[in-house]
Amino acid sequence: MPWLVNYCMRTSDPRGADDNVPLSFTTPAHGDSYDFDVTVRLSWTSAGKRQAASPRAVEWDYVTNQVRGCVRTKARAFSPFQPGEAEVAVNKALDRLFIDLPRQQVLLTWSGKAEISSVADIRNLQQKRVKELYQIDSDLVAARLRAEQTHELRLAWEAFLTEATTSWYARYAVQLAENPKKVAEVLATMLEDRENTAARFLNKLDAMVTAHERSNVFDMVIGSDSALRQVMQVLGLSVPPRDPDPLLGPPPDVSFPSEHGADHT
Repeated sequence: MPWLVNYCMRTSDPRGADDNVPLSFTTPAHGDSYDFDVTVRLSWTSAGKRQAASPRAVEWDYVTNQVRGCVRTKARAFSPFQPGEAEVAVNKALDRLFIDLPRQQVLLTWSGKAEISSVADIRNLQQKRVKELYQIDSDLVAARLRAEQTHELRLAWEAFLTEATTSWYARYAVQLAENPKKVAEVLATMLEDRENTAARFLNKLDAMVTAHERSNVFDMVIGSDSALRQVMQVLGLSVPPRDPDPLLGPPPDVSFPSEHGADHT
């Protein structure tokens, strides 16, 4: 009586004969404060000589209840912030469940894979946390970059200023670097400043000699000779060579070039 067997195996369930049917539900996560969103995609095939296009309603209810119970038990061990770990554990448990389904309860061979994700509230919390952590990381990178650039800039300016203090021409070179077209103007200013500086230097030197004319001039000259030569070099003045005995030899001829090319003693 094949017709009777087929009649008994028919299903009144509206799913029809489609395979890979999704079963969606929520299940509690650890602590029961939040749930997981779960979708299990179920598939079935006929077993041995028993033929069925789709599961009977009673078989569908039995299998889906077993699936829900299995998912609920496994997922409850995981934090609501661990959907990935929960998904791995649940799928291992489902594989075991489908193998162990009792033959007296099912006519079909079942399989299925679970997809687990966090609920909307948890996703909102995670998104907020990710944004805050990203902002902290961005601020840290920006601060470190600013510190490195500031350090490099400080070293560059320090090197520039150190070099500039050893050259009388530094400020004029900077002016030309900022505006190369003002060569003549800067050169004229430099020569004028040089002449004025030399004049001021001689006036100060004369004042020093006058102030010490009643003191031991010999000690003053010996102690000031090296300092005076260094100052004259910084000012760009012509420094005469040292005599074997600067006190007994003739006085050095210190000349200062003017902008017209003439020397002033």
